Amino acid sequence: MNLCDSRHIRATLTQHGFHFSKARGQNFLVDASVPERMAALTDRQNGVLEVGPGFGALTDALCGRAGRVAAIEVDKRLIPILTQNLNGHDNLTILEADALRTDLNALALREFVGLCPMVVSNLPYSLTSDLLQTFIRADAYRTIIVMVQKEVAQRLCAAPGTSAYGSFTIFCRVFCQPEILFDVPPESFMPRPAVDSSVIRLTRRAAPLVEASMQKRFFSVTRSAFSQRRKTLSNALLSLSGLDRPALDAALTAAGINPGLRGETLSIEQFLSITRELWKGSCQS
Repeated sequence: MNLCDSRHIRATLTQHGFHFSKARGQNFLVDASVPERMAALTDRQNGVLEVGPGFGALTDALCGRAGRVAAIEVDKRLIPILTQNLNGHDNLTILEADALRTDLNALALREFVGLCPMVVSNLPYSLTSDLLQTFIRADAYRTIIVMVQKEVAQRLCAAPGTSAYGSFTIFCRVFCQPEILFDVPPESFMPRPAVDSSVIRLTRRAAPLVEASMQKRFFSVTRSAFSQRRKTLSNALLSLSGLDRPALDAALTAAGINPGLRGETLSIEQFLSITRELWKGSCQS
């Protein structure tokens, strides 16, 4: 059964009375090469978490490659469709749940015993940031391979000094090394999205670039720095409570940073230097 065949998809959806939900960003794959290319990045040593399996084309391909697959689907209307389409796989668990409210580390311990957990998913665009943060926080998963909006993929791989570089870039890069694998055009989906997509791989670092004790403060600094991109660091970081300009400028200077620079020009290492200076002395308690 070709789960990317548009005629089969339409017939099955009609049979079940299913209609696409724009709010949930549902776009089903109709190009069989895409799920095959994504699944080829796994093997029998992997336990694969898939979020938002939709019609099951990627799930089907993953089951043929990986040791075990756990597919989480929040739309209960799709559960009988997935069960019908994927009933030949004995290495699959279909879960009706919200991935954002699921303990993904506990799921890995339960479903992927003796396997190396990873994430492989075609993410709904509206939930991309939330889901990526959830995957990254679940440290059981060493590799995250996801299809996202091309613009998001470019943001994750952006360099300092570019318009795509931002606080979300930094968050992901602290924990993972991102790599764009290939692009996917709109005609690969039903219905067609208005944008191009990209498949990206995030490989977890052996250790985060920012130590755990400093992360909360570090991310508050980066969020403030990018909250109003046109502001200089000296102005943007004043939003951090308890700071005054002389103390802030002194901390920036001690970190070797010109207070007149904008946040988008700084590297992770420079932001970390700022964070350490801000909390080293009496600038902020």
